Amino acid sequence: MSRLPGLIAREVSDGIIAPAYAPGALTILSEKKKGKYVVVQIDPDYEPGPLERREVYGVTFETAPQ
Repeated sequence: MSRLPGLIAREVSDGIIAPAYAPGALTILSEKKKGKYVVVQIDPDYEPGPLERREVYGVTFETAPQ
């Protein structure tokens, strides 16, 4: 199993988005933030556009996907 879930368990974050998770990883991540850690599985075939847009208080921010 990957070491990544153990590393993420120690970091401060609100959630994680990935195309797949190993069963052991889900167990580790589900314990983070007393079970309130957000774990989202996306379509593995998703291709992001050239820019992401987000509007905050009337201001639109555009960035390249990371």
